[in-house]
Amino acid sequence: MPQFGTPSVAVATTPTVISTFFSHLFARKDRKAESKKSLTEGGPGGGPENELSYEEGLKVVRRFLEFASRHGVEEVQAFTAMKVPNSRELGLKLIDACIDD
Repeated sequence: MPQFGTPSVAVATTPTVISTFFSHLFARKDRKAESKKSLTEGGPGGGPENELSYEEGLKVVRRFLEFASRHGVEEVQAFTAMKVPNSRELGLKLIDACIDD
C-alpha cells in the first residue's frame, strides 16, 4: 500500500478529476436541457450541481475519503497535522497562559 501523503493523494484523485471533467463536458447539453425544467416539473431547477467545480469537488472528496479509509488512523492524522509555515508578514505573539482551578 502506498504511503499516505500529498503525492499519493494526488495520484489517487487525479483520475477522478479528469473523468469528472470529461463527463461534465460531454453531458453538458443533456444537463442544460434538464436544468431548464423547474422544480415543479421535476427538474433540478438550475441548482449548484450544474457547476463543474461543485460536481468535481464532491467527487474528489468522496475519492479522498475512500482512499483514506484504506489507511490507518495514525497515517491520516499525520497527513492532516502537517505544520503549515506562517507568512513572514504575519507577526507572532506568544502568550503564556496560566489557568488556576
